[in-house]
Amino acid sequence: MPSPPRLPGIDRLPAAVPRKDPPVPDAATPPALRALPRVPTGVPGLDAVFGGGLVAGDAYLVVGAPGTGKTTLGNQLAFAHAATGGTAVVATLLTEGHERMLAHLAGFGFADAAPIGLRLHYLGFHAVLDEGGAAGVVAALWEAVRERGATLLVLDGAGAALAGFDAGRFVHSLQVRAAMARCTTILLADPAAASMLRDEQDLDDG
Repeated sequence: MPSPPRLPGIDRLPAAVPRKDPPVPDAATPPALRALPRVPTGVPGLDAVFGGGLVAGDAYLVVGAPGTGKTTLGNQLAFAHAATGGTAVVATLLTEGHERMLAHLAGFGFADAAPIGLRLHYLGFHAVLDEGGAAGVVAALWEAVRERGATLLVLDGAGAALAGFDAGRFVHSLQVRAAMARCTTILLADPAAASMLRDEQDLDDG
């Protein structure tokens, strides 16, 4: 009697050995986007307009005729910055003394003498302007910013620095230094000076 045909054997295949190649990153995954750091102004409603505050390291222009409150606003920003732990420099190119300016601010709720000389510094550069012109002012401003570790600079009387000088070069120099130092810069100027400053495409018109 013939023997039955042999059936093919079914052997269990060995378990697959995992590959040791490193994983390949997904090139299609977009990089994470981070919002630019902002400096709160401390002015009710203004931070909402700016999306959380001023962009750190940017330059802003505040324009107004005499008596419209631009100096008061600049000081309010400086006091608010110091109150939150930042360091601010308020630089003036005007002949008016800081004592007189601070006396005008005494009636405002934001004016607090505590940070003055510690995190809020008032410096005059009128003599520097007379001796070194706009270039001298820029150099002296950023030496003061570096020495004090300032993260906010308010420059009052910017129009005086531009009279008879290259406005574009002055603004560009300020912007470059502001970006490198991450020092937000506020220029306070009258309408005549603002017309020159607005020719600079990169300056935010605040």
